[in-house]
Amino acid sequence: MVYLFYLDESGEREYESGSRYFVLCALGVPVSQWRTLNMSLLNLKRTYFGQTRFFQVNQIVEGLLFIPSHENSLIQLADICAYNIYRQFHDYGDQWEQGFQNKYDYFARVEPKLYSDSKGNYRGYGIRKFP
Repeated sequence: MVYLFYLDESGEREYESGSRYFVLCALGVPVSQWRTLNMSLLNLKRTYFGQTRFFQVNQIVEGLLFIPSHENSLIQLADICAYNIYRQFHDYGDQWEQGFQNKYDYFARVEPKLYSDSKGNYRGYGIRKFP
């Protein structure tokens, strides 16, 4: 199966930053489902924001494409996931080694969708912490 990956970040990446965490999120979407998911996200935006300036992507270009996140619904979805993972670490990062006992509300919604091993463990699979 072929996937499209949408990447976005959350947190501070500068070495001088006071933040302890930086999140780079990759959202994998099967090519066979990207158009349906994109239309669902556009319809959701229209429901809550009315007619939008967002545009629908009708073709996929093979290779890297760097665009602002406000121009693509799936990058915005990656941004939402990245932020919620960042907030989990910001609020409860000290619990990583033992497993999260507390969870940021919206991280709890993203967590079941994280890539994991056959036992459901996403540590080292869907989330990788460095160092």
